[in-house]
Amino acid sequence: MSSICLNMIVKNESAIIAATLQNIVQHMPISCWVISDTGSSDNTCDIIRHFFAEAGIEGELYQDEWVDFAHNRNLALQRCHGKSDYVLFFDADDFFEGEVNHKDLTHHSYFMNMCDESKTTYYLRKLLIKNDPRFKWRGVLHEFIEDPVKDTGTLCGNYRVISGRKGARSQEKDKYLRDAAVLQAAYQKAADPDLQPRYAFYCAQSYHDAALYDEDNRQQLYRNALHWYKVRLTEQGFSEEKYYSLMRIGLLYERLADIPAAIPFLLEAFQENPLRTESLYHLARIYNHLEKHHLAYQFALMAKKVKIPEGNFLFVNHDIYHFWIDYELMINAFKVKDFSASYAYARKLLLEDRNENMAVRAIAVLRDLPVNLRSDSLRNKKLLRLRLDKYSQNTAVEELIRLLS
Repeated sequence: MSSICLNMIVKNESAIIAATLQNIVQHMPISCWVISDTGSSDNTCDIIRHFFAEAGIEGELYQDEWVDFAHNRNLALQRCHGKSDYVLFFDADDFFEGEVNHKDLTHHSYFMNMCDESKTTYYLRKLLIKNDPRFKWRGVLHEFIEDPVKDTGTLCGNYRVISGRKGARSQEKDKYLRDAAVLQAAYQKAADPDLQPRYAFYCAQSYHDAALYDEDNRQQLYRNALHWYKVRLTEQGFSEEKYYSLMRIGLLYERLADIPAAIPFLLEAFQENPLRTESLYHLARIYNHLEKHHLAYQFALMAKKVKIPEGNFLFVNHDIYHFWIDYELMINAFKVKDFSASYAYARKLLLEDRNENMAVRAIAVLRDLPVNLRSDSLRNKKLLRLRLDKYSQNTAVEELIRLLS
């Protein structure tokens, strides 16, 4: 089995670092560790030393001045050289869920499956690399590891690395605004032209996220995000960032109550990447809200034809694929009087029961389709009856049970 060195940079993580380290060693066979503390004023360093002493894993703890993410990560990475076969990067507020298949490592680097804490948004991140001195971190913020060999696999297993928000940096006030300022300055400085697209994209992302936490300045922050997403469209680089920027521009125009401006960008997002369906879903949702149900239904039908993309796709919203498209199909099929289709999607939402709110909405639609309910197969009726027991407090359930009898 390949040896793995854990490599981290930390600061003021005393509240979570012990649990994070315990989670890591439970999921990955760590043989040694190199951690850089960038100025903790709490007892983070003591906790790290104590944890690994108890675990019996040798390692090195350094204390370094902060410069930026690429500089400090490179400093930490350089100290790993010669200590292991592979290096695992990990943030202090991230954690594993599930079982990781870490045997038979052969690739020069590995993506790992990531998602947010709500388990809605999924993406890949390169967290495991060969202990090769040619690797280099790049970017002052939202940094990435540059692979000289271009031989990247995806670490298999039924697991996710949850990107947490409980770390010290995540608790800092105005984090996203400060991030936006750093990224905007980096873009304008233009020291690394090939990083310009990434800086523009994450500057937009930072303004967007800042708006979610600042109601008083939300409209202006949305406009700032809109500007930087449009800047990103003028650049080359990672195509997924262009797709996501097009979709976000459409959604920001919607939030700014400019639907005519939103529609073309959502359409263009699908044109940019027809392997992703989120923008079509949003078109269905918007036209449903506008009570243009024939249009909404057709966009939902188009969206349904696209499967969840697999591979290096950026920030894929699995809930849209799992139930939100079905919801739009259920509602808009009913509105255009395609009752058999509406019934089929309502039944699907209730039986799959991926989301309680969706199931409750499906119950309401099923209640309004008694003819379809009565004519369904005995097997489906039994399955529906079993599922309804979970929602016995819902006022529509009693009537449904009577119809199923």
